[in-house]
Amino acid sequence: PYEVLRRDASAHILRDRPSGITGYALFAAGKVGEGLLESVSLPSLVVIGGDGEGLTVSAADPDLRFYEGPSDEVFDADGRRAERSVYSRKWIDNPSGESQLEVVIRGRWQSADDRPECRIEPAGENTALIFTCREGATREVNLIEMK
Repeated sequence: PYEVLRRDASAHILRDRPSGITGYALFAAGKVGEGLLESVSLPSLVVIGGDGEGLTVSAADPDLRFYEGPSDEVFDADGRRAERSVYSRKWIDNPSGESQLEVVIRGRWQSADDRPECRIEPAGENTALIFTCREGATREVNLIEMK
């Protein structure tokens, strides 16, 4: 009931045949070019589906952003990574940080409803959806095509 559109080191992309919904697991930022999805600004999870009259785009940044900056890994004298519990990390009790995930979809679209967690901007012949992400939660916006 599904079709694998892509399965490589940068993305896993599936399309559900009965509904036409496409799911994207994107392991790196950059150009995607499959279906309606042109590009993303962060590794992310994106789902795009429509009913013929509109489009729903769901997106999530799965990185909880407990810390930013260089890795806090510890290495022994031989250069091997020292095994440590995640609970020994200084950042373990930090709150989840916020990120801005830009999802660019093909075509010109506008919001069908008011979603404060998603800003919509034109991007040439395409549309940029800028989602405010936090805690790995999914953000969703319903769109209608601009005429």
